[in-house]
Amino acid sequence: VNNFKNNPSSWNIVGAFLNGKAVCEGYAKSMQVLGFLLGLDCATVTGVSTEPHMWNVINIENNWYHLDATANDTNNEGYHFFFNVTTEYILKSCTIDSSVDSLTDIDAIARGNIFLPTCTATEYNYHVVNSLYIAEKSQIESTVVSMICAARRSGQKMVEFAVSPEMNFIFGTDDT
Repeated sequence: VNNFKNNPSSWNIVGAFLNGKAVCEGYAKSMQVLGFLLGLDCATVTGVSTEPHMWNVINIENNWYHLDATANDTNNEGYHFFFNVTTEYILKSCTIDSSVDSLTDIDAIARGNIFLPTCTATEYNYHVVNSLYIAEKSQIESTVVSMICAARRSGQKMVEFAVSPEMNFIFGTDDT
């Protein structure tokens, strides 16, 4: 088995851009470079998902968003659940390391986030931009039926949509 995690280039932009294989740090550093090339402010964020993890915050038209390209990589299937999301949304699956401002231990500072804005905007969230976002219960039936019909007409085998965290809809259950 080719374990690309042991390859040092998987942890930087070389792995992502040249080798096509990277771990979260390689993805995050690559997204930072792409953001800079587009003239956008972009920073890396460290934290924990199921293991230590790294992703980005990016500023688009004076609004900050979390962008986790690693979580969006699911091989051949489209998956955009962490593309320009709020802090509230990212915290549903990740823990963010403390800001360096609040740390005193030198080892903790090495893991801390030097700059970390609170991300509250949704305007450029992938699902909002592509009308794949359900904000209210009244939208569920019409939106999902519309998406399934459109996918069927175009031959797609998958339908992707996001549900607002305010609806408390988690993994097929509705707590409201």
